[in-house]
Formats: sequence, C-alpha cells, structure tokens
Amino acid sequence: FDGHAIAHAVLTDLITRVRCRTLLSTHYHGLARDFEADARVRPMHMACQVDAASGQLAMLYRLSSGVCPTSYGCECALRVLPRHIVDRARTKALEFLN
Repeated sequence: FDGHAIAHAVLTDLITRVRCRTLLSTHYHGLARDFEADARVRPMHMACQVDAASGQLAMLYRLSSGVCPTSYGCECALRVLPRHIVDRARTKALEFLN
C-alpha cells in the first residue's frame, strides 16, 4: 500500500499546490477511484486488445478516455515468463480479488 499512498500524495500535491498539467501513469487502479469525483483529474488509458485464442496483447497506440477496464500484467508477463508461471499468477490474482 505504500506505493499507492505515495502516488496519492504526489497527485494531490500536483493538483492542489503545483496546479500544473500532469501525465501520470500508474498501475494503481484504486487511484482512479480515489479521484473520480475531482473534475481536475481526467482518467485516460492506452487502448489495447487481447487475442482470445492466443492471449497475445496488442497495443493499439491510441489514447482513450476512462480508466483501463482491466490489468494486462499477465499478458505482458507472457512475453518473458513461462506460461505455467503466468497461469499460477492468474490464479493468485483471482484469489486477491476475492
């Protein structure tokens, strides 16, 4: 939770004290919920798609409105880790959600 807390504190400072335009990239999906009522924050994400058959992630290089609908960490991990490890990670991620 330290990372989320640090990102929250930095973004709050940028919004309230510095008051500058900022592009913040994060994997803390909760951060978007923390600021969803703040009109000064506009969530965006890079569009991508996952091939249902192969599980391959394709970046579309298009900035889209809204919070990214899901995490693509496991799809990215498939590029460098064996499938059995990524499958185990997916199982653990589901446990974390429940």
